[in-house]
Amino acid sequence: MKKILGLITVLVAFSCAPKKEEGFKVSGTLKGFEDGETVYINQVSNSGRMVPVDSTSIKEGKFEISLPKVESSDYSVITFSDTRGNILLLSENEAITVEAEKGKLQERKLSGGKVNAIFSTFYDRVIELANQQRELSEQNQKARVEGDYQEQVRLSKVNDSLQKAQKELRLEYVKKDPQSLVNIMAIAELMNMQEKPKTLYGYFKELTPQLKESRLGKLIQENLEESLATTNEVGDEVEDFSAPSPEGTPLSLKKNLGKVTLLDFWASWCKPCRYENPNVVRVYNKYHDK
Repeated sequence: MKKILGLITVLVAFSCAPKKEEGFKVSGTLKGFEDGETVYINQVSNSGRMVPVDSTSIKEGKFEISLPKVESSDYSVITFSDTRGNILLLSENEAITVEAEKGKLQERKLSGGKVNAIFSTFYDRVIELANQQRELSEQNQKARVEGDYQEQVRLSKVNDSLQKAQKELRLEYVKKDPQSLVNIMAIAELMNMQEKPKTLYGYFKELTPQLKESRLGKLIQENLEESLATTNEVGDEVEDFSAPSPEGTPLSLKKNLGKVTLLDFWASWCKPCRYENPNVVRVYNKYHDK
C-alpha cells in the first residue's frame, strides 16, 4: 500500500509540474520611440503582402511578444504604428531580441538562435555593400552635374565590382549551409539578379527535405520550375516556330536549319534595335550564301 501511495504522490506531483511553454518570444529595446506606439509582428504571404499576427505597445522603450511554435522558419517582419520602416527577422523556436533606434532601423542588432545568427551576419554584409552603392550613386550624380565624364567612367567600374560582390555574397551563402533558410533567401535574390535557373535549381536540390517542404521552399521551387520552362540558355535547343517572310510566306525555323541561321528579335519602336539593324544587314550579307 505504501508503494502505491508513493507512486500516486509522484504522479500527482508530475502532473502539477509546470509545462514548458512551446513557441518563442520576440523582445526589443527601442531608442527614440514614444511609449504607447504599437509594435506589430507580421508574416509575409506568397504575394508579398504583410499580414499582422500579433501586436503590443512600447512601454519604457521596450516590448515583448509571445508567438506560437513554428514547424519551420519563415520571414517575420516587425512594423510600427507611427514609424516608417521595418525590421526583418526569421521565426524560430528560440528567444529573439532586437535593439533598434528610430530613423536607423537598418542598423538594428538582432540576436536569437542559429537561424537568426546566420541571417544577421548575412544581412549586415548585404547592407554594408548596399550603403557603398548608395554613396557611389551620390558621387556619380555629382560627377554628372559637374560634367566629369572620366569620374563617371571610374565610378561605373567601381559599381560593377560592387554588383559582382553582391552576387558573390549570395552564392557564398547558397553553397554554405543547405539547412539554413538564408540559403533559400539567397537563391531568391539570385533569381532577381538573373542567375541561370539551371544553376539555381541545382543548388535548390541540395537543400534538406525540411527546407524544400517549407512554405518558402515550395514557393522558390515553383518559381524555379516556371523559369526553367520559359527560359533558354546557351546550348539549349530552340523551340520551333513559324513567322511570315517579307513576301508573306510562312517560314519555319526547323525547316531552315542545316545552314547558318541568324535570329534577331526587334521592334520598330525600339530605338536601340533600329541602331542595330545595319549590323544585322552586314551579318546577313556575309553569311546568306552559306
